[in-house]
Amino acid sequence: MPWRGSTRLRGSRPRAKKRRFTKRAAIAVQVAVSLTMMAGFAGLTVDVGAMYSAKADLQRAADASALAAASKLASFSEGDPQALARELANEYVPRNQVFGQGFTLAEGDVEFGRAVYNSGTQAYDFTPTTTFPDAVRVNLRMTSDSPNGKMPLYFSRVFGVNDIDVQAEAIAMM
Repeated sequence: MPWRGSTRLRGSRPRAKKRRFTKRAAIAVQVAVSLTMMAGFAGLTVDVGAMYSAKADLQRAADASALAAASKLASFSEGDPQALARELANEYVPRNQVFGQGFTLAEGDVEFGRAVYNSGTQAYDFTPTTTFPDAVRVNLRMTSDSPNGKMPLYFSRVFGVNDIDVQAEAIAMM
């Protein structure tokens, strides 16, 4: 009897410890991988949220600027309507901040034209012209060739993506 009991104890104890250690190691590996993936997704969420926020802020600034500029297109008594509209557009853009900073428009970011109703699409089409325009298109950009520069990213730098282009366009007519 003592011989049987000693083999049972010898045979069962190391196996139980080995199984517990193997399970703990497997769980530790799974937790480490899961935490890394969750941190990556959290970082991606922050960057995507910042992009959507910047896009909304740019759209708001472009809308305000285009509406203000369009309001001056019929002001022939005050001087050149296009110059007044461009000046007012340049005035409204910095008032609407994106990430706490005011923006500036480049030379070609304000475009004048005519709004023509398209019955096929049931929408207005913008046709660029400087002869008696009745519409203004404002394009706000965060790109490498804009005076505002590209939008910086936070956590995507880990993947080698430091910045991204974001832009918004608004068209307003009299």
